[in-house]
Amino acid sequence: MHSLLVEMYGVPDALSFLGTEIDDVVTETPFYKVFPELKTKRGSEKTPDICAFDQNHKIVYIGEIKGQNDYRNIMDARNQLYEYLKVLRRNSIPAEGFIIVGDYIEIIKTRCCAS
Repeated sequence: MHSLLVEMYGVPDALSFLGTEIDDVVTETPFYKVFPELKTKRGSEKTPDICAFDQNHKIVYIGEIKGQNDYRNIMDARNQLYEYLKVLRRNSIPAEGFIIVGDYIEIIKTRCCAS
């Protein structure tokens, strides 16, 4: 179910719930491949399910997806998402986050750093 959800939400049109137009989406790719400047930085090996970019590439939207909608998966997804956002914050990359757990979607609107 996880890979089906990643495939389903791995296209710009599927992320309209973010409230902004998404220009580009990368799925299951380590940070150091998405952001070459992070290649030697701590946490660069972390691999979020979705990295989406707005039209101007000013904000990165990081998404974590879990298959079955239950409390434990929601908490696990949040914790993983916060770890991803910490890596970006440390490296001054503006980002917002979201989790998708089964049919549950939660948007983390707090930006991790100034844009």
